[in-house]
Amino acid sequence: MYVDTLDEAVRYQEALVSDLEDRCNVLEIKEDGKHVGWLKNVVARFNNGESLDATFTLTYEVAYKRKGWDASTPTADVMYTRLDVKPEK
Repeated sequence: MYVDTLDEAVRYQEALVSDLEDRCNVLEIKEDGKHVGWLKNVVARFNNGESLDATFTLTYEVAYKRKGWDASTPTADVMYTRLDVKPEK
């Protein structure tokens, strides 16, 4: 997430955390507009950096079952993003 000001970063972080709290840290998973499962115990952790490139980690437990899937737990994917911005002269 990239923001223009520190105030904007704080506002987005507070909005995300309060929205998760309002939902009791549970988010619905939809596919083609249909409910397919839940993300439970969702927690957002923001990493403090020296730029306005605000990185965060979202952890959760998945609770769903799709037709044709076996009962084994799917492997976790990790995604890293980075944005380097040259300062304006």
